[in-house]
Amino acid sequence: MGWFFGGRREPKPQAVPASETGLLVGLEVNASWVRGALLGADGSLRQLRIAGESLLPQAISLEKRKPEVGQAGLALCCRAPHLCCLGFFPLLGQSREWRVGRHVYQPDSAQKLVLIKVHPHVAGREGLTLCLPIYLSLAQTNRFIQQVESLDWPLRITTPTPLALAELLFESSLASLPGRPTNLEPLLAIIVDVDDYALSACLVQYTGSHVQLLRDMHFVLTDLGTRIWKDRIIDGMADYCIQQSNFDPRESGQTEQMLFDQTEEVLRRWQAGELSSVAVLGQGWEQRLDFRPGDLEWLCQPLAAKAALAVQGLLGRTRSAALTAVWLTDSASRLPGLLQAIKRVVPAQTSVQQLPVDAVGHAGARLAMRWKQGNLTGGLYDSNLPTLSKAGSRIGQLEPPIYRQPEPVAESPGRRAAQPRGATSKAAPDQRATLPPHGTPEPPPAAPPSGWPHAPADPYPDSDPVPTVAPSNQPPVTVEPADQQPAPTIAPGGLPPAPLSKKPLASRPEVKRPVEPPVEPPPPAPTPAPAPPPPAANKPVPPKPVPERPSPPKPPQRPRISLDD
Repeated sequence: MGWFFGGRREPKPQAVPASETGLLVGLEVNASWVRGALLGADGSLRQLRIAGESLLPQAISLEKRKPEVGQAGLALCCRAPHLCCLGFFPLLGQSREWRVGRHVYQPDSAQKLVLIKVHPHVAGREGLTLCLPIYLSLAQTNRFIQQVESLDWPLRITTPTPLALAELLFESSLASLPGRPTNLEPLLAIIVDVDDYALSACLVQYTGSHVQLLRDMHFVLTDLGTRIWKDRIIDGMADYCIQQSNFDPRESGQTEQMLFDQTEEVLRRWQAGELSSVAVLGQGWEQRLDFRPGDLEWLCQPLAAKAALAVQGLLGRTRSAALTAVWLTDSASRLPGLLQAIKRVVPAQTSVQQLPVDAVGHAGARLAMRWKQGNLTGGLYDSNLPTLSKAGSRIGQLEPPIYRQPEPVAESPGRRAAQPRGATSKAAPDQRATLPPHGTPEPPPAAPPSGWPHAPADPYPDSDPVPTVAPSNQPPVTVEPADQQPAPTIAPGGLPPAPLSKKPLASRPEVKRPVEPPVEPPPPAPTPAPAPPPPAANKPVPPKPVPERPSPPKPPQRPRISLDD
């Protein structure tokens, strides 16, 4: 960081080594990190190392005199959140400001600082492809492209991340077939991605000649970002620590930062199916917590169910092509329980797969290779990307997707089915159990794993417990609808009269009741005599009169002398 005429000068970017100038780069940029892959001339693919790491977090630390980009900013998000700059990538072009001492940053200037950190590893390459999330608007995408071009990066192609992945995955799947079909129907797939800002999913369509991103058929859930999942895991760890040691690690920013720093390792061990251990060291106390994979899945079950309902709602909006697959990026497949929840809502013949870590970088580098070979022109591909194969010429023009309204669902008399809490409904062998349609309350969570310190929260706190009905072998009793009767009147101080019977009086049997003798009223009780007055033994003594004080004597009057005398 230098100074020039009292102002701050931006650091000068360094050039890439000459030994790596001929490589192609596929760069993935989102609200969480900047990550990429390198593709050589021989087709070898390797990971792009930025400052010695596999990815660069989108975080800036403003604690020291010089701002630090990367892991230093994440190390302050819980311990000193006022000294870090986070979440600026989705706010490009907006009036947001981070001010700490002499450091003043807007979303554009903060993003420019991150790009300067990446510059030594990208500048000087032969070609670059940018893969951006779908929640960025066209204006924000153009602002980001202007920042990249101001650094003289070799930018060739810019495309949304799902579109680049769809081109790679569809082409790779069809190329692996022994006899590649030439008369295909449009294929449909769903790509699910997540970062610190939001969880997003969209429909992509393959026609043979083009890959299309259906912009009007996607969703972006900002309340299901990666940070929301991590906060829920941290709250579960803190509750478990309170049960074990009666100390809450969230009371101190230092101990809460310890939990946040260990969430990545916990998620990695969960993905591998291993037991994870978390150590918390407070001021005068220490605690170690062990978590099994089932504990994290139960803890994040409400978030996974909400995401699965959104995917199911996306499925019900089209029938123009058969759904072939649901692909989850590496960041989405690392969320506990999300993959299993999506498998329960998609058709049985649809495969749900998780992509490798370098899938996005590989897809971007492949597009850069196509540009180098002359099969793809450079520019911005927002929703339509031509494929490499020529087999799609026989498919014809792509028909617009046909939308259908969801079938009406009969309203049930109660909010839930009459079954015990925590029980799961079993579908028939030839059917597949699915979650309720999008917009209905999420299902009640399953019972917690054995050893968990507390029970799950009731998703229906305002409703009464559902009664269970024991099965009976007797035939059901049918009740005929009765004629409408006026509302019964209630006499003051009594019960409502019994409803009149519709049976004629002639057929009603007579009931003889015994005649009871009249009950005479009891004689009036005699009035008691008045009680005598109490004895005057303890009669109070009247106070003595206070004598009046004599008035002072009046002075003698002098004789009045007149002038006439």
